[in-house]
Amino acid sequence: ADVGGIKSGDSIIKINGVKLRGLTSDEVINKLKGPVDTEVVVTVLRDKKPFKCTLIRKLIKDRSVYAYFFPHNQTAYIAIKSFSDSTRTHVHTFLTAALDRKSSGIILDMRKNPGGVFDAAVKTAGLFLPEKSAVAHTKNNKQQIISSAATTGAPLYTGTIPLIILTDNFTASAAEILTGCLKHHATQLNLPIFVIGMPTFGKGSVQEIIPLLSGGAIKLTTLLYYLPNDQCVQAIGVTPDIVVKPKSVPTHELKWVEELYGKETALANHITRAEVEGTKAPTPPLAAQINAPAAKTPQEIEAQFVRTITDDYVVHTALTLINVWHLGKKAAPALVTTQPDALQFLKNTVVTGQFESTDLI
Repeated sequence: ADVGGIKSGDSIIKINGVKLRGLTSDEVINKLKGPVDTEVVVTVLRDKKPFKCTLIRKLIKDRSVYAYFFPHNQTAYIAIKSFSDSTRTHVHTFLTAALDRKSSGIILDMRKNPGGVFDAAVKTAGLFLPEKSAVAHTKNNKQQIISSAATTGAPLYTGTIPLIILTDNFTASAAEILTGCLKHHATQLNLPIFVIGMPTFGKGSVQEIIPLLSGGAIKLTTLLYYLPNDQCVQAIGVTPDIVVKPKSVPTHELKWVEELYGKETALANHITRAEVEGTKAPTPPLAAQINAPAAKTPQEIEAQFVRTITDDYVVHTALTLINVWHLGKKAAPALVTTQPDALQFLKNTVVTGQFESTDLI
């Protein structure tokens, strides 16, 4: 039967006949990778029924930054999908356009961003924070600071409009560092920056690849990243100011995702919080599965991107928060004078209870 290729939501359970249960995400990705134009056979599970697909490996070129403008809300939306050498340039272009259009607010979407080039995250932070603002530092296993990173140059964003950062449990590594440092400086510099969504992945380790004569390699963790407040995100992640769960994800599925998939703690042999804090504790390995969307043309990707964000519950929550912040500035400025006061105002006005999506009004 024609299954129409791999679709979003399918689960890959085997690669070239090898079961994925017990493998880490990196091991799964390595099995998918290979020379250009070679074949890889994947066994896919859809609606509890398995089927096989033969894929041809190709070189994938993907933009790391996308942008959109909500005209009715006068709000700019910028999504960073990963950090590469060109990320800062693209964000600079979109942020400049947003400010030129007198945007009432900016949404910075870091969801499903696995990280990438650390220096790109530092340079991107410089677009939002004053020069010489601390971004992150690294420490060895003796808690000695090995290196520190800070912003350079004057920022484009000056804090006159709210910046809402979206996160989920796939926001990892460099994306967590950018999110965490912006969240820290928001209170220190009194900037209207707020993080909403789900707690992040918890990837705070620095790893080196050591080639072996056999042709293999060893990935060795040498350092840990720490945010400006000296907190390491390893195995804990960044907690959003307001937790907003995706409305379209069933509770039982979301619980599985939170506990098993899209977390540093789901990886076998990950560095635990106990190890970060000086003691050791065993971590049981968990099964790994990945969702594999079908390959699309750049035009199809862009069209799907627009359709997705215009119907995205978390994005619309961010739009609501921006509107409420401006309402507070006009009607009750004393309630939004500081970042903590503004955050409490947003919570009191828009969110109740445990700040989950079902509580939004």
